[in-house]
Amino acid sequence: MKTNVLLPGEGATFGGGSFGGAGTTDQIAPKWLIPHIETLIGTFRDAVGDDIDINLDLNFHFKTEGCLRIAKVLEQFDMLWLEIDMYDPSSLRQIKDSTSTKICTGENLFYMDQYLPYFEGKCC
Repeated sequence: MKTNVLLPGEGATFGGGSFGGAGTTDQIAPKWLIPHIETLIGTFRDAVGDDIDINLDLNFHFKTEGCLRIAKVLEQFDMLWLEIDMYDPSSLRQIKDSTSTKICTGENLFYMDQYLPYFEGKCC
């Protein structure tokens, strides 16, 4: 089961590219969002049980620090993976090394020379 970050409120909305207005993101994970993501994934885990894999796609929404915080809070849910789109392999490796949450990336890469730094850095 895969989801993106859904924003709370009446008629919950997808944060598709923005947490601060149409088409914008400052890539900072605001304090209110971390517990919301925890509740979102926890609700899915409670609903589907332990036999169904859960995946969360963060897209390009967050810088390294935010991804670190999100990955740590999600460890308790034994997710199949947390997808982080990031053009900085060393930061992705830092995130991977700091958490037991499995990290995946690469849907935005197309050619071998783009993948190579991620493979060499053992980023995922």
